[in-house]
Amino acid sequence: MRAVTWWLVLVALAAASCRARTERPAREPRAVWHRIGAWSGRGNAQLETFVIERWDWRVQWQTRNENPPGQGRLVVTAHSADSGRVIAEPIDVTGVGQDTEYLSEQPRRYYLVVDSANLDWSLTVEEPTVIQ
Repeated sequence: MRAVTWWLVLVALAAASCRARTERPAREPRAVWHRIGAWSGRGNAQLETFVIERWDWRVQWQTRNENPPGQGRLVVTAHSADSGRVIAEPIDVTGVGQDTEYLSEQPRRYYLVVDSANLDWSLTVEEPTVIQ
């Protein structure tokens, strides 16, 4: 009888160890975009300095009220606020539209220079905050 009992215990332990474990899937990190600054206008502008603390950031842009039609242009350059040199030219578009341009540049102080003709523009700069 004892042999049968031990045999049943061994079978039960073996079955328990072979049972599939239900593990929680690993959570993917999720980025939430945090607004650094927003500007709008018509014509040329040099915008105020802002600080980017991460390598990746983005500029959301929109153009509207093009007058005369077919003559609108928006060019935006990102400059180092320390040296003034051009770091990137994320936006060079004609006409009415909107989009998001992603940049991967060294964390630093920046400012944007807007070269615009014949349309209204708006810009929003954001950087990600990672949430688990």
